Amino acid sequence: MINKHNNTLEILLAALLAILLNFFPVSLISGSELMFGNVIAVAITLLFGIRVGVLVSLIASTVSYFSWGHLLLLIPFVAEILCVGFARKLNRSPLIIGVVYWLSLGAMVVAFEYILFTDYIEETRNAIIIKYLLNGVINVSAGYVLALAFSRFFNKTHLFRLRLSRLITLVVFVAVISSVLLNSYFWLQEAKQDKLTQIKESLRIDARHVAKGVEEYIYKTSDALALHAKLSEDMIVWSDFQRQLDAIASHHRNVLTMLVADKNGDIVATYPASLLALVSNGKDKFSVENREYFSEAKNTGKRVISDVFQGKGFGSDPIIALSSPLFGNNEFQGIIEASLNLSKFSELDRKLVHPEQVLLILDKKNRVVYYSDNSNYSFLQPLEKSEELNYLNAPNNYFFVDQHGKHIIADGHSLPSLNWTVLSMLPRSVYEQELANLVQQSLLILVLSIVFFLFIADKVAMSVSKPIADLNAALSNANQTGRFEQLKLELPESVLEEYNELVPILNRFSGELAKTLESLNKSLIHSAQVNEQLEVLNEQLSNKVAQKTEALSRALEEAQIANKAKSEFLANMSHEIRTPMNGILGTIQLLQKTAKSPESADLLDKAMYSSNALLALLNDILDFTKIEAGKLALESIEFDLKPLLESVCDSVSTATAENGVTLSTEFDDDLYLSRVGDPNRLRQIILNLVSNAVKFTPDGNVSISVTELSAEELVIEVEDSGIGMSSDALDRLFSRFEQADSSTTREYGGTGLGMSITKNLVEMMHGDILVESKQDIGTKVIVQLPLKRAKESSLERQVKRECTVPNLQGKKVLLAEDNRINQVIFLSMMKDTNAEIIVAANGQQAVELVSKHSFELIFLDIQMPIMDGVEACRLIKEINPAIPLIAITANVMEVDIKKYLDCGFDDHIGKPVELNELYEKIASIF
Repeated sequence: MINKHNNTLEILLAALLAILLNFFPVSLISGSELMFGNVIAVAITLLFGIRVGVLVSLIASTVSYFSWGHLLLLIPFVAEILCVGFARKLNRSPLIIGVVYWLSLGAMVVAFEYILFTDYIEETRNAIIIKYLLNGVINVSAGYVLALAFSRFFNKTHLFRLRLSRLITLVVFVAVISSVLLNSYFWLQEAKQDKLTQIKESLRIDARHVAKGVEEYIYKTSDALALHAKLSEDMIVWSDFQRQLDAIASHHRNVLTMLVADKNGDIVATYPASLLALVSNGKDKFSVENREYFSEAKNTGKRVISDVFQGKGFGSDPIIALSSPLFGNNEFQGIIEASLNLSKFSELDRKLVHPEQVLLILDKKNRVVYYSDNSNYSFLQPLEKSEELNYLNAPNNYFFVDQHGKHIIADGHSLPSLNWTVLSMLPRSVYEQELANLVQQSLLILVLSIVFFLFIADKVAMSVSKPIADLNAALSNANQTGRFEQLKLELPESVLEEYNELVPILNRFSGELAKTLESLNKSLIHSAQVNEQLEVLNEQLSNKVAQKTEALSRALEEAQIANKAKSEFLANMSHEIRTPMNGILGTIQLLQKTAKSPESADLLDKAMYSSNALLALLNDILDFTKIEAGKLALESIEFDLKPLLESVCDSVSTATAENGVTLSTEFDDDLYLSRVGDPNRLRQIILNLVSNAVKFTPDGNVSISVTELSAEELVIEVEDSGIGMSSDALDRLFSRFEQADSSTTREYGGTGLGMSITKNLVEMMHGDILVESKQDIGTKVIVQLPLKRAKESSLERQVKRECTVPNLQGKKVLLAEDNRINQVIFLSMMKDTNAEIIVAANGQQAVELVSKHSFELIFLDIQMPIMDGVEACRLIKEINPAIPLIAITANVMEVDIKKYLDCGFDDHIGKPVELNELYEKIASIF
């Protein structure tokens, strides 16, 4: 317990805290803030009375003058303290009385003050009124909870004794409203930032659009002068220029005057034609020799765009002089000049963002050459060290204060060709008005939500507590009268489970109370113990369920993270392995073409076989991943079995030679070779089986036989005379990452995925696979697949041949590739095509080359620094949609290929690049 002397110190500290809270208000939006000093004043009122509370509120409220420049806060906040204090005196709920005050009298007081003493617009005023309601409800609620929390330190707990219904209402109301207020506050801050971003972006786009219009407006006329100067080169006929000036003027209505001067600066033609007579009046011709647009064009030999100046002879509109030099026999002969009226810039000032928007255009000297009518700028006003440019170059806030004290939001765009600047500006009041509308709506909803939740909380509390209140009333009545024998409890059911369990017990014991009070007391004690045990049991069960749920959630999250990490790792490894593999296989293919001895050719064949084996291992891992994820799709196209099997035999030819294996193929005489299905996956199945057979058959025989079970079903058998398998190894054959035993991997290599992938592919084709094997005798694999017959007339027989080298003599080809080794390999592969190859190190260089040169074919690597292949493809297609683009990448999964084709690529070639495939891709385009 704290004594009365110490209470004075506590009150002074509370008053100081209230002052500090009001001195640092919480910003809701620009110009709208919440002050929480009255939270302390409400708590002080409830603990120590109205006088002390009013004093604290008065002192704290005066601080608002330093932040807002007025004391309009004082009256409604002091009245709030009076309402809370009188509620305490009358034993009414301070919380309810305080909320009712703000929804009635408090709102009217604030509205009266701000209508009478301020000139705010209606939207802003309404938002401020609703803000006061929100601030007041928070003050009352938080102050009440604060007083309740500190009441025991000041021996004031008797002032806060609550019925169960009021306690439930208070807890629910405070919990819900606290979360709603926090969410609303952060949402409003985000909405404020979004609105500012939207306005800034709109101003930026408008400034960019105006800048483009200004540039087109000036250069359209300048280009016309340059074109006429170019057309007149070496064929200058001074008498023709009057007609040319009239023609230019007819197409460029914004030209005020034009002239043609000879190399001495003497004017020989003008527009309008009558101007020539004016400038020629007198003995001497009028000369422009000393004018900037003449001397600079003469000295530099380039077109001239002068500074902006005020018109004199033909009106007072802003003017800019444009000139281009005239040449004959490579010598300066004179100039052609036009004065352009810049008042037409007003057509670009369309105020698309807001009617109060201001457009400002500055020349290279940062002088005003155009300003909106609704602004306070003047023509050629210098803004070299103005707030406008300081804000544009280094903004330290989202607005700046202009020369007239107005708060402005702005954005701009520069014109490098002219060294001009365009500013698009908007008064900050427009932004604040839109925010005020938003705040008005959101705060109104928030206040209504508070009232609604208070009503619901009160109803729920009454519903929950009513049965207990009725029971308490009945027992109290029996206790006061002493007539326990007349106690009859007919209690209704409640939402409280414990209460419902207690009701039948009380109803049963009420009859026995008439016999003995002792028996009743024992029964009540027993009942209380049972209820306590039930609560403990319920709590234990709830804790167990929560723990299990949390464990399952963590396990699921960890599995998802692991799966994602695996996918990203495999994709990265695919790219990182295929990129150097491109250099290896490309080099081997080029060396094979130039091998001069059988020994060299044999070594290169072995290197090619080893590289392809490494690539096959990578493909196995990727296929397994796609199968595991359910993302492997099958094609359904027509193909021929014979070249497919020949391709398989070619692929294992090196391995058969090294192992001393004899490979044979057998077909039924009447076998129908044309089929419909996925030839690539069928080849993968057969190649896996044949590769295994050759690998595990040293110095033996391997045979491939194909028979037709029916018109729509084939049986493929691969049989070898190799080492065979035991029954245990046979059981594990199709398991992932497993082989017969650990020594198999060491002796023969492999990932242990081949047979697992093969089985999955067969099952995806709705077929069956059977393996028969005996150790040291051999193995036989039988695959039964549904493959329909194809129409013979629609199938072109594939004849194995060496792809013809395409002749690209006279054609220009662009390669965008950041890897130096891959650049060299590609150039060597393309050497025999006789094409002119230009190499770019990244996508940005490729786009720049395409904008300057014409190419018949472009190869783009996907992953490059600065700009990748996808972005480069988009930009190149914008420049010339007709240029064929082929993507070169190590990302060979179907989803990646589809993405590249959707982005605009015409074809795709995977790394490592195979020479014949490269020639076939080129041949398909030309």
